[in-house]
Amino acid sequence: MKRILFGLLILIIFVSCENTNSNQEQISDQFKIEFLNEILSDTIHIKILNSKSELISNFSSCFMAPPVSLDYSTIRAITGSKFQYTDAYSKENRDLSELELISNSLVESDTSFIQKQRKSVSNVNLNQLSNYGFRILDVKGMSKAKFSYNDILQVADSLNQKTGNYSFLKYTIPIFNKEKNLAYIRLQKSSSGEVIVLEKIDNRWKKKLQLYKWVE
Repeated sequence: MKRILFGLLILIIFVSCENTNSNQEQISDQFKIEFLNEILSDTIHIKILNSKSELISNFSSCFMAPPVSLDYSTIRAITGSKFQYTDAYSKENRDLSELELISNSLVESDTSFIQKQRKSVSNVNLNQLSNYGFRILDVKGMSKAKFSYNDILQVADSLNQKTGNYSFLKYTIPIFNKEKNLAYIRLQKSSSGEVIVLEKIDNRWKKKLQLYKWVE
């Protein structure tokens, strides 16, 4: 009987530890919103926006330029990391998928952890950023109403009149490593954009590196 009770106790402790670790690894939607508020509010150092008067999209995956394909040597040079996935790609195929690009950039070997975040982006309500004073362009609503991209641009131009701003900011929901001190995000305004990695240092997010950019 004592052995059975001891076994049950060990099982309970094990399950409890597993649940604790699982919860620690989860990135909540609120954490992502607070992260976006911090980096978009920093108009001096990170400087994604010049001010909160600029329009930002509430649809993270719409009308974004596709990620570029980089080889292993390039990504190692960019990130300073020797991290690579020898099992996922053969020597004949050295192109990196976006999943690998994110994982390498965040030095996060658990690709399933990264992939779970990528699949859950639609759950984040970006309209919450209006609570922090940001001007939201309802790209999601207009897309559902079958607005064309040109129609959306016309709405943005109309709202931007007399503000000195142009177009609107498009961005992907940030992806984090397990320690939550590195973040990957794609940004685009008009036809130009960049992909950056941010790092949390002294309790503040700072731009660590620019993976690539495009200008048209």
